Amino acid sequence: MTYIELNEFTKAIAKSDITNELQRLWGSAERWDVASTGCVANITPIFGYLWLMVAATRRHNNNKTSEEEPMFVTKLPSKGGSCGTVDILESGGFSFPKDPQAIAQQCKKDLGVICQPTEDLAPVDKELMRVRGLTNLMTNFPLVYASILSKRIAIGCTHCIVDVKLGQATKMLSPWMTEKQIKLVTKDYFNELGTQGLVIDNPTTLDEFKSLLSEVAGGGKATKFALKEPEQPWIVQKCSDSTLEQLEEVRWLLTNSGMPQCRAIGRQLILTHIDELINGTDDLVTVNDQNEYKKLYREVLPDICGVSDRSWEDLKIQWYELTKKLPKFKAGFDMVNKYLKAECYSELEKSDGQNDKDLKVITFGLYPYQLRAKDKPVTIEQMDAYALDKLFEWLCGDDTYDPEVGIWLHKLPGETVKVSAGLGDEEQKKLKKLKSCDLDQQPIISIFYRPSRCPESEVITKARHFLRHEVKLSLE
Repeated sequence: MTYIELNEFTKAIAKSDITNELQRLWGSAERWDVASTGCVANITPIFGYLWLMVAATRRHNNNKTSEEEPMFVTKLPSKGGSCGTVDILESGGFSFPKDPQAIAQQCKKDLGVICQPTEDLAPVDKELMRVRGLTNLMTNFPLVYASILSKRIAIGCTHCIVDVKLGQATKMLSPWMTEKQIKLVTKDYFNELGTQGLVIDNPTTLDEFKSLLSEVAGGGKATKFALKEPEQPWIVQKCSDSTLEQLEEVRWLLTNSGMPQCRAIGRQLILTHIDELINGTDDLVTVNDQNEYKKLYREVLPDICGVSDRSWEDLKIQWYELTKKLPKFKAGFDMVNKYLKAECYSELEKSDGQNDKDLKVITFGLYPYQLRAKDKPVTIEQMDAYALDKLFEWLCGDDTYDPEVGIWLHKLPGETVKVSAGLGDEEQKKLKKLKSCDLDQQPIISIFYRPSRCPESEVITKARHFLRHEVKLSLE
């Protein structure tokens, strides 16, 4: 806004004593992180960290016979009201190293570290965040750019992947944008099948965002951006020497904030869901058929992190190593699974897994809220993630970081909802008797709530409204 070059501004707000100390500790190794502009139940940073750890481990093993520079993963997560990486991991009992020496020591020992340094790291950014909140600048594109990259410079990254959420809740807005540019970053995205798209890989959109990014970062000057290969759905920003300190490359991945990012919204629910995706029976990312979730978590993310063969077994190893640092994970996992895998439950039925901690569960199907789902299979074309975000915020109430409340989506966009007629024996077993309509049907949404905070009648009212108005269907 004052014609100060954005990259110079970004470098300036990264400066601090702790930054200087960290950068001296790393040596010549490559340091990587996956950052995100965030949205409700965003698990991309955790999956990105795991895939980067796969890449770092492989390089470490290969370096026994090569002279390639070592690779470290310096994950700097954020805390968010809609399930940030920090509060997701804290709900599992994760302890973050904060001292520069401890951060570097753990990283060199394990090849990666998830850290939460003190406020001495990029202190100017901390103050800018406070002022941005007061002046309605949380979605200002240049300030978001500067905030994300300055913290990666401060922690010592040489390479950074930025997951940019586009859609109605995007943070990449500025008042000087043209109408075309505003539409580009705020529109809802759908794939060629007409259902919501999670990875935004349209070449035209990538080229348009590349031009916008070059305009923002370059201040009108020529900036080195390139699409490495036409089939790779991300933008590569090559940082010339000293343009952004030691940061050599930024990879910009575009994804859709308007689509649920996974089945779970809620801290402990997300940890449970990630375990189900990686080790369990949820075939959302392992099915042979193409779907948006498999595309992001099993294909695009390993590719952008440098794991060419996309080995799921290697990912399992890294998830196992992370769960060893989550002492509270198993208790929450067992309670949630006991309910979700129950053979029968209804809208007003309480979970056998509940206890004296004021936590209840209600489950809903599509019928009678969507009448066409009574006797015909339907496909979910769209679910409004912003409506789910508001529902989750209401479930948390004054306890913004409540680890146990949340929402479980049994069906997601692109998935089919079947009725009883014509199903085989195994599929019949997966149907749930919902007493409100006395009809066997597939569950759509389960809500974990606290009756002392959220009256049951209001939970039911909000769930019914969501199913009736925020879920769009098509007939099979």
